Amino acid sequence: MVEKFPRPLRDARAMIVEAFDSQPRRTFAVTSLLSFIDAHREAWSIKTYVSTTTMVEFLLAETPLRKLRLESQHYASLDRFSWGDPASPYELALTLRQGSYLSHGTAVSLLGLTDEAPTFFYVNKEQSPKPVGSSLTQEGINRAFAAPQRKSRNIFRFRDWRFVLLNGKHTANLGVEQRRGMAGEPLLATGLERTLIDIAVRPTYAGGIFKVLEAYRAAKAKVEPEALAAMLRELDYVYPYHQTIGFYLERAGVSEVHLEPLRRLGISYEFFLAHGLSNTTVDSSWRLRIPTGI
Repeated sequence: MVEKFPRPLRDARAMIVEAFDSQPRRTFAVTSLLSFIDAHREAWSIKTYVSTTTMVEFLLAETPLRKLRLESQHYASLDRFSWGDPASPYELALTLRQGSYLSHGTAVSLLGLTDEAPTFFYVNKEQSPKPVGSSLTQEGINRAFAAPQRKSRNIFRFRDWRFVLLNGKHTANLGVEQRRGMAGEPLLATGLERTLIDIAVRPTYAGGIFKVLEAYRAAKAKVEPEALAAMLRELDYVYPYHQTIGFYLERAGVSEVHLEPLRRLGISYEFFLAHGLSNTTVDSSWRLRIPTGI
């Protein structure tokens, strides 16, 4: 009987399984899987005449490695690989783009600011630096926030999970931290202050303004408004999002004295809690258009 795979691969199976079992990563993009194989080829005594393609075929046939296909309505499907059953949607999300990190509603979940189990996973790949926008006018703000927030169409699905790739503002990964997921897997995700800023800027990616308010209430005892104000200065947004953040903090029950760092950033314009609002009233404290009844 002719064996399908070369003898060196069959002889190295136990070492291959041990190498995969002993490292924390369980989910791979194609490039990261090939890099892992190449880094261990010598230790496994696999000569170069055994192609990488053959090695991947062997792994899929003879080890717990599985191929996953992420489907999209608007983009080509993505192939990913999992060592065993993919237990971590967070880790799988990070394989969408190299150098990305988890953000918005996904970071809210990782920070324990919600009890809801997520089904959408947001991963941010920052854009290259762009020129600073033009100066603000009230007319420009009104025009920009009249329409609903634009949403990413870069969505991939696997099982009941949905992965949303965002192309965010260049920040040099400001406020991004190393974290551990539920299974101990290493993750990159925004920390508390950056997450609260992100969901105030793009509430749609956190379930909407009422979910954002819930997250702010859950973060009340942990958040430092001074740190939020400092990070906002570094992020250097054109729009006055400190008014939005101040409103959320105030509604969450943060005392007035602790809101002073945000008030010092100035309130020069009437701003909006979110894009595309109707039936609004003005919160005079932050000069902010908000939905009636919030």
